[in-house]
Amino acid sequence: MSTALALVEWTDDGRGGVPVFYDRRRRLVDALHDFVESIAAAKRDVASPTGYRSAVDPVTYALLGWLRFLDAKGLDLWAATDALLVEHRDNEVKAVMQSPRAKQEKRLAMRTVNDRLRWIYRFYAWCRRDALLGVAVLGLKGPVTSTLCEPAARTSQGKPKRDPATDYPKCFKRVSGRGSGKQHFATSEEKRRLIEALTTSDDAFVRERNRLWIELTDRVGWRAVTLTGLEVDDFSPDRSTELDDGSRLVSPKVQKFGYGDSFEVPATLFARVTRFIAAREARMKQNGWSEAVSQRRLFTSATSGRPLGDQTIVQAFGKAYRAIGVPARQGAGHHSLRRKFGDGAAVQELQSRKELGLSTAAEDVMHATARKLGQRSIASQTPYQRAVRSGTRESTVAKLSQTVEEQNSVIADQDEEIRRLRLEVERAKAGLQT
Repeated sequence: MSTALALVEWTDDGRGGVPVFYDRRRRLVDALHDFVESIAAAKRDVASPTGYRSAVDPVTYALLGWLRFLDAKGLDLWAATDALLVEHRDNEVKAVMQSPRAKQEKRLAMRTVNDRLRWIYRFYAWCRRDALLGVAVLGLKGPVTSTLCEPAARTSQGKPKRDPATDYPKCFKRVSGRGSGKQHFATSEEKRRLIEALTTSDDAFVRERNRLWIELTDRVGWRAVTLTGLEVDDFSPDRSTELDDGSRLVSPKVQKFGYGDSFEVPATLFARVTRFIAAREARMKQNGWSEAVSQRRLFTSATSGRPLGDQTIVQAFGKAYRAIGVPARQGAGHHSLRRKFGDGAAVQELQSRKELGLSTAAEDVMHATARKLGQRSIASQTPYQRAVRSGTRESTVAKLSQTVEEQNSVIADQDEEIRRLRLEVERAKAGLQT
């Protein structure tokens, strides 16, 4: 019996990869390709390359899993039924739970599988409603029961409102929302230990690169996707704006969902990035690598000069957290440092507002904190918001918080230098003994 599996091959016409689906007999499955292409077309011109793949990959692999499930039973796409969806759903939960990267939390696994199932429902709705394939698999009385192709109900304000319970009836119930998953908040001590775990390389370039991953997440709040996509030019004088206290507003070209947010980078950290850029350029020149190879990315592979993979930073932080004894099931990873930043920003904002006699209403504090995590538009801010931002930056709490962060950074640098010198001494002793 053949063990061949359905597969996808990615084609790229220069505008972003699109998957071509093959069943286990290596026959094209055009309907799946055309559906994913309809999703991809809407993302090509508005999303970053990473954002584009973040949109296209989930639907691709959700449908590939479904195709493999049907293939194994000798069925084609049009043999789908509610019973088969349920069987596939339950199999997927077991597979997710057994994954080495899973957190062993069933509710999280069920939510992951729900996301995949929704893409399967949407595919069949597209076949009937948009592609006009003449195949009515999905419907009120179809083999796959769903109201996705029915007109949406209306709210009292006349807005369309869909019911997930009838649109996706075989999805798991009562597993949505963020509250069911653990969210780990990094601590200052964890940050120190993460620095140790991520700066063990003998290569000074790698140590500083990895250290900047930590500092830019902890002190600026950048997502991993933004760190990965940072370009050297993002830190050029004409792409950043200097503020009164010397810090600079930076607007990374690559951001989640194609946002154009601006972020405040402390002056000393900005200077550190500038020094790293100089070291990076020297390394590129020394190894004969062109910027065509690096695509002008700030963070590159130490061995090839190429851009980092989409998951490189996330995986590095996950490995570092395991190394310092924090298990994956606690939700610890790169985003834990971003949560630490958001937590600290909210506390600082609240205390600063109290000191300056400004509103401490929850929505005001939350709005200001959200802007620190991702400031949408500098030009569109009202004068009041600009005054609040300027005033809170000058508050005692804000100044003390910045001083503490600076000192912690200096201490970590000194610890790293001491560790490096000790290593050199040990090597020298070993050389003398031989």
